[in-house]
Amino acid sequence: MSAKKQILFVDDDEFILSCYRRLLGKRFTLETALGPALAIEALKQGPFEVVASDIRMPGMNGIELLRKVKEQSPETVGILMTGNVEMDDAQVVGNRDLFFKLLSKPCSTEDLIKALEESLERYRVNTQAESGD
Repeated sequence: MSAKKQILFVDDDEFILSCYRRLLGKRFTLETALGPALAIEALKQGPFEVVASDIRMPGMNGIELLRKVKEQSPETVGILMTGNVEMDDAQVVGNRDLFFKLLSKPCSTEDLIKALEESLERYRVNTQAESGD
């Protein structure tokens, strides 16, 4: 079995990505990508178990990115992160099949860890079901 890369965080703000690395780097195997273009490049090195993406980024939003993730790696679990749930509601509801969790930014470290653990478990359950284990 090939080694899976656990989590890819995608945001267009380097400060936010550095916070994720600092807060979560000892607990999870994670990589970060500054924006969707670098995320697409990182996916070529994947697959990732979880991709956590900001919804609002220039060039490609998080929903479009998670759609590309699912095309390349259907078993990857998506997390969508937004700073303005109300503004993104219609877009989010129409694409609910692309992500497992929706998190508001900012969220507590405890909530983020819980969402990541649940998403990793979801990935493991999904891949075990597919392999017949």
